Amino acid sequence: MSGSGRAACAAGGLAFALAGCVVVPSQDGMARVHVNDVVKRVKCDIANAVLLKTNERTQNGKYPFAFLQGWAAKLHFTVIVDDSAGLNPGATLIHPLAPAGSTPQSYSTGIGAGVTTQAVRQEDYEYLISFSDLATEFKKPSKRELYNGCQFENGLLLESDLGLAALVNNALKPIESEVLYPGNNVGPGAAPPTTPAKQLADPVGQLDVIAKKHAANKKNELAIDFFGESEAAEIEKRTQAAINNVVKPLYGIASSSSFEGECMAEITLNQNKAIVWSVGVSSNVIKYDQASGAAKDDALKAVQNDFKETINAANKMIAAYKVCAGQKWKDKPKVYDPIDAINETVNFYVTSSGSVTPAWKLARVTAPLASTFASASRKDTNTLILAMGRPVVAPDGSISASQTMNNQVLSSLLSQAIAQRPVP
Repeated sequence: MSGSGRAACAAGGLAFALAGCVVVPSQDGMARVHVNDVVKRVKCDIANAVLLKTNERTQNGKYPFAFLQGWAAKLHFTVIVDDSAGLNPGATLIHPLAPAGSTPQSYSTGIGAGVTTQAVRQEDYEYLISFSDLATEFKKPSKRELYNGCQFENGLLLESDLGLAALVNNALKPIESEVLYPGNNVGPGAAPPTTPAKQLADPVGQLDVIAKKHAANKKNELAIDFFGESEAAEIEKRTQAAINNVVKPLYGIASSSSFEGECMAEITLNQNKAIVWSVGVSSNVIKYDQASGAAKDDALKAVQNDFKETINAANKMIAAYKVCAGQKWKDKPKVYDPIDAINETVNFYVTSSGSVTPAWKLARVTAPLASTFASASRKDTNTLILAMGRPVVAPDGSISASQTMNNQVLSSLLSQAIAQRPVP
């Protein structure tokens, strides 16, 4: 094999050897993301930027940001590590020729090969954070150590200050000035979740109103009177009358009245309690009929106790129903938040590169042929997408991201994909 052939083989061998070294890049180096630290930082920033806003009171005594109590945040991290390397081996083979007079002559042949390898690793993490759960969590002293009192150093990239306070303050400015307010704020597409009535005012004041209404309704409560030593069978009869003539019919009326979910939940809870205690009455009546002596007295006391609990639960149900009916929630138009979502997308890019180009100049060979013999680079992309809005609440109390929140995240992801698309 000629010298030029051997040189070409050597160049090609180096290129293919480099191609065989492509591996999935690891998440390390200066751009490495510590996801645990990022989530801690975001939760603390939400607590300081959003939850504290719910306690702000305007000069006219209103709490314009109380609706934020029921919001949640959907958090999406994207971590991309892009490793690339290039090898451009080559040489110029020089063949001296006979001089033309005093002018030296030569013939040269350039031999080269090139290969570029690239390996990209992308990791995605997504979380849903309930603001109400977050408020409960931060009230616990045991959490102070976990979050270090929300004192963080301004580190690199996603661990740094994300500027949520400025974002939230700017977004809520029109609400503070009453340019925007809760109402029939339904845009095109699917309607957002409604704003619960208790989040439209001071929660403490709302509880006071409910307590007063309960007190005012006591005169209409069911009476508990055994008429002395009533027999167990008579108590059972009165218990079933309360269940069949009051509890069940009232629950049927409440179910068809389109009450708010929280209002209906109180009625349902006390209906279930009343029915459970009534079962206890019937069960203890059987024991009463089968017992004698002291055991019979004990069974009668158990019947009387279960009857009292049945009536107490029924009275609480009646009071809860009157609160709901008195507020006429079914006749009021649905109210929606003055703002649908607050969204932020933060990108951090870190690019590092290096190259090496050794050179040889011999009588018959000059190398390398390309200006760069070998090079390598890494690009780290850290993206945080934060979409805050009112979640969808299921009947069992669990929450999920609303369509608006999902659309915000998907829109940001699409924008990122388009921005990273190579230009043809």
